[in-house]
Amino acid sequence: MKRIISMLACALLVVCSCQKDPLPGLSFETANYVMGADEALTVKIVTTDAPAVDLAVGFIVAGSAVSGSDYQLSSESFVIKAGETTGELTVTPLKNLGSNLNITMTLMLPSGYAAGDVLSTTIALASKEKAAYSFA
Repeated sequence: MKRIISMLACALLVVCSCQKDPLPGLSFETANYVMGADEALTVKIVTTDAPAVDLAVGFIVAGSAVSGSDYQLSSESFVIKAGETTGELTVTPLKNLGSNLNITMTLMLPSGYAAGDVLSTTIALASKEKAAYSFA
């Protein structure tokens, strides 16, 4: 009986030692943002484990709003500082005179990271008011 228990304990030890730690998750803080017509917006990403060195996380931008015309990004990547679990960048509204403008950002996962709960986020841009003047 002792021999069987010893063998089972050894087998359990081997199985446990072979399991890999899960990859840390990386995601946006939320799936949706609304940016005011004249107010900058801070977009955040989060990771489940703080990196040992600074981590740059790229992203892909799509949507109906045009970069440089409707909005401007503060950076081309998010940076999570060593020992921290969040990174952020700022989206600043520019002209954004159109209606129903949006920005979609999708994270490009760096090596060693898995997709978290929110891999893509959408930012709805509030439209600035158009002023019409008439002189008589």
